[in-house]
Amino acid sequence: LTVPSHMLDKQQTNHQVKTMVKTSLILLTTLPALIECSTLRGSSELESNNSDEVNRDLQTASYVNVVGACNYSNVLAGYKTVYGNTASSVLASQLGVAAGTEESAVTSACVGAAGPSGSVPFNMLANEGIQFDQNYMNGNSDWNLDHSDGATRYGRVKRVYDNGMHYPVEWPEYMTQFKSCDTRAAMCCYVSTRSGTNPARNTDVCVVDFYRAMYSNHVGVGRNGGFSVYNAKASDAVNCQGFAWSSDEEDFSAKYKGNSLFYASMYNGLHEQGMTKNVPGAPMCGCVESMPIVTTADCTEAVEGYRFHYYSNKLTVAFDVQFVPCTDSSGVEVGLSAYYDKLVTDGKATEDDKAKLDKTIVGTCDAGTNSVFVKKGRPWWYIDSQKWTTFAGRGSFAETPEIGKEQFMTLFNASANKIVRRVCRSCWESHREIYYKRITPVPSTLDLYDTFLNNWFSADNALNEDFELYSTYEDALSGDNKWTYCNYDDENVGFPRDCGPTGYIPSNWSTFSPEERGVKDVIFMVEK
Repeated sequence: LTVPSHMLDKQQTNHQVKTMVKTSLILLTTLPALIECSTLRGSSELESNNSDEVNRDLQTASYVNVVGACNYSNVLAGYKTVYGNTASSVLASQLGVAAGTEESAVTSACVGAAGPSGSVPFNMLANEGIQFDQNYMNGNSDWNLDHSDGATRYGRVKRVYDNGMHYPVEWPEYMTQFKSCDTRAAMCCYVSTRSGTNPARNTDVCVVDFYRAMYSNHVGVGRNGGFSVYNAKASDAVNCQGFAWSSDEEDFSAKYKGNSLFYASMYNGLHEQGMTKNVPGAPMCGCVESMPIVTTADCTEAVEGYRFHYYSNKLTVAFDVQFVPCTDSSGVEVGLSAYYDKLVTDGKATEDDKAKLDKTIVGTCDAGTNSVFVKKGRPWWYIDSQKWTTFAGRGSFAETPEIGKEQFMTLFNASANKIVRRVCRSCWESHREIYYKRITPVPSTLDLYDTFLNNWFSADNALNEDFELYSTYEDALSGDNKWTYCNYDDENVGFPRDCGPTGYIPSNWSTFSPEERGVKDVIFMVEK
């Protein structure tokens, strides 16, 4: 079930525009648990019986946004922010009840304001087409470049914000930089505004790794490809806005992450602050894995909220996503990195997740730049001879001779972690590096040497029973992200046949003898 586009483009009458004052109320309280969604757009409507004179006075604050659960305490606190000491009487008047009975009336109104059961496709927000969305998030659409008639070009953004935040916005996986958010965090980084001035500076860019976003920057580089190192000056100004979400898909932050992206990229970033352009070589917005390496980023959180809208003698109460600055466990406003620490503390992310985020939000450019130099300054398949002993190679690694079963087993038995690494320069990305970790003793009946090079058989060699496979050495040591699929028992087909991280992946195996078959440019080594 999706929302018709005309509902997102609802125009306000001139009278409404003149009288409407939006007041966002951020309550310094712990937000309650996620509400259950039961209707497309839950709302309740109450008609006031008060005099026209009172109603005209009340029109001066046409609607109020309440952050937190829809209950009397939060609503009254919200009204106090707008009306001060007269909040209770104004609320009673809008509800059409006698003073002193407004608490039960608020409870009744909130019952009819359940959350939504539908969703809004992200491409409906700008409503300019999927390719436009991709160009905008890269920093290259007419919204980014031409501001001569901004009110006409992106005035829709304000209407979507006013009318579309009653629904979850779907995550835009159709854009390349949003297909895989392993860290469950995203951000936008801006270097200019629509007036041509600098944005408010809140970070420094350290490095842009072109490989991170090759489909956005259209620079065809490999994993060890190009990068730009930035030496920030006092006159430089970059502004990064980010958000993160829980690993629990039912958590509010995860269900409404698409809303957070709209807020960071189109509403707050473009419409409110006028920020428009990307860091050269990187997308303007994306999952943090595709973004520039920066020192810090501000942080916004999507939270449960409700809108109390009073107009023409009627009070309408509707679910409405609100956006507040991220805070730590003490309620202090913090940036993206510190907020992620809170997710870890709350069990909504892991330490490994935070370590991945720390590769993009680095604190200081010395740390971020050095990590790239280590990665880029040598080939991705670099072999440290102090750590690894090679035992067979072919293609571009043909200078490594086969050492034979006996010598291999001597090396393998001496290995502390029993890890064999295969590097393949001509394999698919997922199979360029594979780490085989033996978890049971190798019986005398198993020729493990031949199993790797020529005949990948299952006898005494079953995945996650006798051995485990990993894509990185760090995972092999920690036991994280084990591969889950393997097949075997095809004569003259060597490691790893069609094994894959999560399923069948063919054509990345090799055979050394009696004839060379399969992929070329392969080398095997055992950890010392």
